[in-house]
Amino acid sequence: MIGISDSLTVPFSLAAGLSGAIEMGLDGYMAVRTDPERFVSERAREERETEEIPKREAAEVADGLRLDGLEADKVETIVNSIKAVVFGFGQGQELS
Repeated sequence: MIGISDSLTVPFSLAAGLSGAIEMGLDGYMAVRTDPERFVSERAREERETEEIPKREAAEVADGLRLDGLEADKVETIVNSIKAVVFGFGQGQELS
């Protein structure tokens, strides 16, 4: 019985390992294939939201910078600089 059990274990182990390798390969292929598509759609969404809901987008950027550990005055400077570039505001003008 032990010999039969051993002879069945090896093929099943190989099949399971091969199945896992195939799955990992397909996952990698799909990730590489969909990443550029996802990037394009995310960028379009962010650009649309920047136009439609600029205050919320500015708050989202500020929150992210604060989570990264930046001080409040630096966060405000960076967010205002981004607004100036995106919305064409001059130096010293703020978009509230």
